[in-house]
Amino acid sequence: MKKKQSIKDKVIKVHCTDIKLELTAPDFPDDNLTDCYGHYIKRKNLIQIQNTLSDIDEANTVFHELTHCIAWLSCETNDGGALDKDDVEERVVNNFSNYWIGIFRENKWLLDYFKEKL
Repeated sequence: MKKKQSIKDKVIKVHCTDIKLELTAPDFPDDNLTDCYGHYIKRKNLIQIQNTLSDIDEANTVFHELTHCIAWLSCETNDGGALDKDDVEERVVNNFSNYWIGIFRENKWLLDYFKEKL
């Protein structure tokens, strides 16, 4: 049986930045992860993900937060950037991450293809 991958305490290299992944429980008093599955904290180079998500929700949330990271690092969230309004950034990030996860979910061979080619 294949061992399940865990994101706990992993680091993802995104261009010039190392992004730490952290599984964490929602915390109501600190308003942390109480209205979302995860978030990207740019000043800490950290992505926090709720620790009780289903596999598909966890994968989608990691992909979603990495897309926020890319938007930030590419400066598209700066004034005048394509994603300079929070609602626009969220809509684009959500649509792109949902579509990519859907593509990977429906075409299991595709990830192996990319791994082989990279």
